[in-house]
Amino acid sequence: MKAFSASITLATEEGTEVSDITNPVRDAVQQLPVATGIALVNTLHTTCALFVNEFQAALVDDLKRRELPAQLAEDAAVPAVAKEK
Repeated sequence: MKAFSASITLATEEGTEVSDITNPVRDAVQQLPVATGIALVNTLHTTCALFVNEFQAALVDDLKRRELPAQLAEDAAVPAVAKEK
């Protein structure tokens, strides 16, 4: 099995920012000598999250307003047993 790698650098300016990296990833893959395979996309930064989702303006708005991240953090902090009560 052959493996290739490419890097994308993304500069951000805000504390919470949503960036669509579809085109940069597509461009990087298209420059490689492959016709079929799997693309593994990951981040090496500990304060960066990478998730795959179809574009939804409402989800991006929630992330930017920090409502969804705050709710996820709150849910993660409460033990599952306490949630059932």
